[in-house]
Amino acid sequence: MEEGPRVRAALRESLHEVAPAPFRARLERTLEGRPLTPGVLTVRTALAVDGTVALEAAAERGAAVQLTYEGLRLTRRIVETEPWPPAGDGDPDVDVVAAEVLVAKGCNKLAHSGVRGRIVDVIRTFGRSLAREEEATQEHSLEADFVVFAVAAGADLAAQTVPPGLVEYARELAAEIDADPLPGGEAIADVGEDVQRIVAAAEPAAEDRSRSSTMDP
Repeated sequence: MEEGPRVRAALRESLHEVAPAPFRARLERTLEGRPLTPGVLTVRTALAVDGTVALEAAAERGAAVQLTYEGLRLTRRIVETEPWPPAGDGDPDVDVVAAEVLVAKGCNKLAHSGVRGRIVDVIRTFGRSLAREEEATQEHSLEADFVVFAVAAGADLAAQTVPPGLVEYARELAAEIDADPLPGGEAIADVGEDVQRIVAAAEPAAEDRSRSSTMDP
């Protein structure tokens, strides 16, 4: 299955109402060619938890995760490389606005999901890390946090819950592939199978479910 093209199409759809057109084109260029690891992880997790999940819905959730990540990544780049306040004649830095729009678009799509609290925590952690620049590389990685969040976002879409075992798996995966840019391909090739195994292990056996449903209170 081609999760990447589905997520990329959902990203374009997410930006189609942004105006003016030159600014929308700027956002599209910012996203162009970027690794879609967070978005693809979200889709693969959702479909592994429940194979009946609509691919369009999974891709839209993946795009929401990707948008938020790209906005924060751009913010980090600005803080690390750009003078502040912006140099020049005092006009707002377009990249600053672009970063804000990307984060806002992503968070808006996640606002009514079961992971809305998780994304707020990720953003707060990111902000604290930037504020304590000397500790940022030691405490938290934006990429690692988004690997964990992507898995949680996919599970929430499919099952409205995030099994603890799945979170632990996501943290282990994040520690393995933590890098900017996040790797895809072989690094996340087994995610679907791993998620299915973890979810199956967390579910009660069919016999136990039958017994619990037929026993008198």
